[in-house]
Amino acid sequence: MTSNSDFFDASDLFNISEQFDIPDIFCRAGEFSKKFNVSLEDIISIWLDDKISLYVNLRSEYCRIIRYANKKEHRYDTFDIRAGGDFYQHESSSQFTVRTFIPCDQSEINEYPVFSGSSFFKYAYDGYACGFWKIKPTKMTHLVRDNYNLRNANDVWGSIPSEVIVYGRDDNDHLIFNKDDLISHSDLQIDSASYKKLLKLTAPQSNEFVAMERSYIQNVIVILLINKYCKSNNDKLLFLTAADILNFYREKHCKEIKKISRSSISRWFNEFTNDDGTLSVKMKNGRWSSEKDEVIYLVAKEHCWDENPDVILELLVSSLLDEVEKLNFPGEITGSQLKHYLKDIKLLSAQ
Repeated sequence: MTSNSDFFDASDLFNISEQFDIPDIFCRAGEFSKKFNVSLEDIISIWLDDKISLYVNLRSEYCRIIRYANKKEHRYDTFDIRAGGDFYQHESSSQFTVRTFIPCDQSEINEYPVFSGSSFFKYAYDGYACGFWKIKPTKMTHLVRDNYNLRNANDVWGSIPSEVIVYGRDDNDHLIFNKDDLISHSDLQIDSASYKKLLKLTAPQSNEFVAMERSYIQNVIVILLINKYCKSNNDKLLFLTAADILNFYREKHCKEIKKISRSSISRWFNEFTNDDGTLSVKMKNGRWSSEKDEVIYLVAKEHCWDENPDVILELLVSSLLDEVEKLNFPGEITGSQLKHYLKDIKLLSAQ
């Protein structure tokens, strides 16, 4: 062991009291789906909404690790990594019970200075990853329908757009794969904390509660779409103008739909408006109606249409979430809630 004061003493490594990722007890997503009659799509949607954690179980997968010394460590001794004394290899480490990363004999352990963030040094080297590694979505993840490809580099380890990011003990340490490595949704792993959350989030609900939630989400979608796409030229929402715009869409796309009246739009907005004109988190007396689904269809037909129904859903959900953020909507609205409702609108799935 070197005596250089710049290096972190590995003997203190396992006394560091930071919030590292140390999950326990894993269950395959496919097993959870089968046992509790929950679709894999719903599990993935809940994960995409950042409500649970998912992991991949790697078995001596060849890849590259990018890792950082944290504030308390300051700097690693590369000899200690080579000798198997770091927290991804040492048996006394809490990480060792969850995941390991064994460097290749031929791999050079590269050290780079970092001039921003909480770490002063970054390390990169090749090796073999085993155990459970947390995955997080990227901007591409929601477009993937079946298997996630862990590959995020070319043959010389250059970066390419990734479908998911594979993390280690925290959100700094991550893995890079230069070969295709496909992981099916059913083989993703759920840790114990996420297992409990999923049980609550997917528990059967009373018919009355389901009906209330369905009408609430429908009203939210209608309010957001009208507010986004049916304003006047000076960017003000006028109910008469909104009705004219929607009826123009009706004439253009589906004359069989009943004309939309100004009074209907006014009533829908009043359900979600406080006395001062701001949006309310609670709906007053709104009910589900086929007329609102028809409005959703008309806006989708004009602004988000595609031959693929899945693409229509993604475009609609993305547009709605942008409006939620823009308006600082007071209630929690998630992509999975929106998608769950929209996919049941028959007009959207009819080609």
